[in-house]
Amino acid sequence: MRFDIVEQWVSRTRRGVCGYLSNICAKAERERIFVGMLSTVTAREILDGLPEDVREACTELFERLPIEQAMPAPVVQSGQEDLYPLVEKALKSAAIKSNPYLVAGIWLYVDDLQKSHVVSQGLDDPTGAYWHAIMHRREGDFWNSKYWLRQTQRHEACASIDRYDAERLVDMADANSPKTVELQRQEWAALFVWCARKAP
Repeated sequence: MRFDIVEQWVSRTRRGVCGYLSNICAKAERERIFVGMLSTVTAREILDGLPEDVREACTELFERLPIEQAMPAPVVQSGQEDLYPLVEKALKSAAIKSNPYLVAGIWLYVDDLQKSHVVSQGLDDPTGAYWHAIMHRREGDFWNSKYWLRQTQRHEACASIDRYDAERLVDMADANSPKTVELQRQEWAALFVWCARKAP
């Protein structure tokens, strides 16, 4: 009798473990397919679409920290304080200081989550929610990031990124996927350019 109980337990455990492993493999395959289908448009190419006044205001910052080196990890370890004087200089430009969406984005660019958060949480619309979601993802607060993504109503800013899925990007960051960094650079660039062109 005890042997039957042990046999049943082993059988159920084996099915549970196999199902769990199957789910992990399926998730990894979906991520591989998703990343493999991303557009080859680079963040640099996206930034080339900035209006002249915004590009001029950010030139020194982007030269000192090229997009290809910015936001080097899915989750921020520390802000790049040596770049803060260049950020402050960019923020004095009329093109930037009149657009709080760009201010939130620039602070994210140099990994200062606190300053970006102060700005983005005061922007009560889908674009502000998008910056807010990115900030929470970059701090490792993945649940909160997904909450704010739901407030964005599938924002149009990242339509230029082929097969982009913001919630999947949160899952990739949570799993510390090496593909996250390039995708988050494309996402940041697309949203920053969109805000420079369309936000008030």
